[in-house]
Amino acid sequence: MIKKIINKISSPQFYIILNFCFFSIILILAVLPLIGNYSNIFWVFDLFVHFKIHYIFILLALNLFFLFSKKFMLLALSIVSLFINLSFLNPIKINYFVKYKPHIEKREGIRTMFYNIYWHNNNVVKNTKYINKIKPDIIMLAEVSPKTYSLYKDQLNDYIYSKYSDNPNVDEPDNGIALFSKIKPENDIKIIVFEEWTCPSLQIDIKVNNKIVSVIGTHPYSPVNKNRTFGRDKQFVCLSEYIKNQSNPVLLIGDFNSTIWQKNFQYLVRNANLENSMDKFGFQPTWPAFFPPFLRITIDHVLYHKEIELNNKFLGSLSGSDHLPVIADFSVK
Repeated sequence: MIKKIINKISSPQFYIILNFCFFSIILILAVLPLIGNYSNIFWVFDLFVHFKIHYIFILLALNLFFLFSKKFMLLALSIVSLFINLSFLNPIKINYFVKYKPHIEKREGIRTMFYNIYWHNNNVVKNTKYINKIKPDIIMLAEVSPKTYSLYKDQLNDYIYSKYSDNPNVDEPDNGIALFSKIKPENDIKIIVFEEWTCPSLQIDIKVNNKIVSVIGTHPYSPVNKNRTFGRDKQFVCLSEYIKNQSNPVLLIGDFNSTIWQKNFQYLVRNANLENSMDKFGFQPTWPAFFPPFLRITIDHVLYHKEIELNNKFLGSLSGSDHLPVIADFSVK
């Protein structure tokens, strides 16, 4: 039996099939970073735009394998595919890859925390203990049901001001968003609702150094089907217009269900004239939380106007959710 397997592996037909498989993989990896721009044709194409770094890791591994196995034709094709992928990494900067050491204990201004708690996650006590350790001034929680909101409200006694919104557009009681604040808002906490298939966002206006700053938490749909992909992209467009018309500087935090390469996310950042915390603090990938960091992607973001100084940003610890919490300290310039 073993002899038959060895004979098959050493046969010319096997090497032809193996080389064809390698060639197909190289070709697919050269195309994948391109097709994400054509999600208007087929929504599934959007999913492939988020893993550009992973494609590069695979191609680098293939290059090494082809080099040491002396498959120089495949090596040349793989190098071409690698350069194609590198050319489509824009926007990207070298400091995205610099390991950032967070100052967890050192607070620098107003501390915010966004956490998609995952609607299956019932670790309310564990999460509130971690919140009390980190001591954020403003907390945004996503995938919250009315019952979960009540549980957190009972536990977070120091957070006097709070707000909850379910999704008025779709009957999904576990997909609400909640806000808790120690800081007194300058006016009522706002529920921001746009068109059909978008999700609610929450806005709190606070005074920082005699200036009003708007902190907005958002959680667009995950792109798991056509309607949700459309809703997420629509929310990016609507949010960009909403923020563009704000008189106060805005700090926008949330689970955007998108990496920086998605075209509508890029439109949001560009049209609303926002900065991305990745420019200062690197990738800090957040999902899936139970994967090792090099396999995760960054879909939880901190975006802000240039009048805001982002002093610190780090990820929280794993606590039963498929996301990691995102904590950011900010002040006003």
